[in-house]
Amino acid sequence: MKIEKSRLGLVGIITSLVLILALLVGTVFYVFDRLRFQVIQSAELSLQKVIEDIEEVMQSTAIIPENVAWMVQEKKDQPDAMFGITSHIVENNEQIAGCAIAFIPDFYPRKGHYFSPYSYRDSLHQVRTIQMGNPSYDYFSMEWFANPYEQGRVCWSEPYFDEGGGEMPMTTCSVPVKNEKGEVYAITTADISLDALSSHLSSIVPYEGAMAFLLGKDGTFISHPDRFWILKKNLNDMAKEMGDERILSLGKKMLAGESGTALFQTKSGSHQFIVYAPLSTKWSVALVSPLNVVFSLLHKIYRIIWIFLIFIAFLIWMVVRYIRRTAGDKMRMESELNIASGIQDEMLAKNFPTEGPVDLYAALKPARETGGDLYDFYLKENKLHFAIGDVSGKGVPAALFMAITRSVIRFIAGLGLNPEQIVSRINHTFYATNSSSMFVTLFVGTMDLDSMEMSICNAGHNPILLMDPDEGPRYFKAHTNVAAGLVEDFPYQGETLTLKPGTRILLYTDGVTEAENNEKEQYGEQRLLDFAAAQPAALTAREWVGALMGSVKDFVGKAPQNDDITILLIKF
Repeated sequence: MKIEKSRLGLVGIITSLVLILALLVGTVFYVFDRLRFQVIQSAELSLQKVIEDIEEVMQSTAIIPENVAWMVQEKKDQPDAMFGITSHIVENNEQIAGCAIAFIPDFYPRKGHYFSPYSYRDSLHQVRTIQMGNPSYDYFSMEWFANPYEQGRVCWSEPYFDEGGGEMPMTTCSVPVKNEKGEVYAITTADISLDALSSHLSSIVPYEGAMAFLLGKDGTFISHPDRFWILKKNLNDMAKEMGDERILSLGKKMLAGESGTALFQTKSGSHQFIVYAPLSTKWSVALVSPLNVVFSLLHKIYRIIWIFLIFIAFLIWMVVRYIRRTAGDKMRMESELNIASGIQDEMLAKNFPTEGPVDLYAALKPARETGGDLYDFYLKENKLHFAIGDVSGKGVPAALFMAITRSVIRFIAGLGLNPEQIVSRINHTFYATNSSSMFVTLFVGTMDLDSMEMSICNAGHNPILLMDPDEGPRYFKAHTNVAAGLVEDFPYQGETLTLKPGTRILLYTDGVTEAENNEKEQYGEQRLLDFAAAQPAALTAREWVGALMGSVKDFVGKAPQNDDITILLIKF
């Protein structure tokens, strides 16, 4: 009977462990899906920035002919002065390729039926001025003149090649000039070179190997990295070039004014990620990027997730073996936990900078084989990004949560957000997927090494210790925020400090200040402050951290370590 009960108990334990693993797999993949959504959202935001940049160019260009219109009215009785106006406008506005003042037929009888002073930049970037109208260049019937004349409002032309005028592919913004009766007697214009627009788009794409292009209302390329495609090819040609007919259905959506994302494959087998959206002119802009570039960080996290799922499955298998086997199996289990501890330790950043503007060192001593403390840092574009955290709980669950937290921090920080946005994203992710009610205290910071300006956000973590070279050590009490994963949509507040050269910053977990000796006395914040005040300024970050670890060890004595200890010191 006892044997049968034991078997039933074993089956129950195994079933519970399998259910826990299944729940963990579901939770992890839900987090991954949310991160994937954020990557796509980031790509859409990148396209939105491109759109805003294009719209800004077009809006600033539209202002030019509006300003010319009142200049025309001022010089209305001086037709020859119009040449000077167009020349002056082109010379002083690098963003435009040409400017015209086109008058209605026979407005100036002495000037003939056509009168349209036009200034433009030639291939040598020199400003040329001509009288553009003649029987072979009947501008009265051209879109850039006819539409604003008939409609009496500002109009953008569809892109065209201006043969006989600027001799280049362009699009034109036209503004009607009216007399006192509201009758249109002239059209002022500003031209944008499509070659220049393509070059501008190529300079602002956010991903390596990416390209941006514009489609006109008829599906013809207005802008493309290859200038020979402009006004000559359309999406049919692109589908043939890429070898993927799905581009044609994508083109229909773009021409319909829709926005979205899509995947397609080139003839060479590379996968491309495309995000597209309409402009106010009813053109459509698209950003095409290599899939492996856009999702590079996500793929790294994906691999880490699989490693840890395998790791957890392996631990579960070891637990089952522990239940069924003898004390010898327990030793093998402890060996595997040591391996897990090594894996966890290898995930922590170890490339400590010792030269240049930053001297940094960190140490982590878990209370068990695996722990829930974490730290991270990296240098990018002369900015130091750093973080420290303490996961609730102990052992393997805390270690797993720590690993996921560290990966999520590294991924979200790579999106270019400030510390309070990073903490808010982490809190949102963990609250939505945290079925085990775990949380993590965090202190996240970004230091601009040029301006010495530091942005920080404290999510329920210990206060940092600032060691000003002139004023001595002091605790900096940041805004009070709750730990990440506890409160949905909590309004995290950050702050910004300007530091002096030579300042040291100490970040630590509560394993330092709450370390206890055999009399249950804690190390405490005051003892830590006194220790910091006694340290020589010449100590390196490594020596400083080693000295603090030694101080805590001497204080605790033979008492068992009851919490993970993590120390991160930065000297600027």
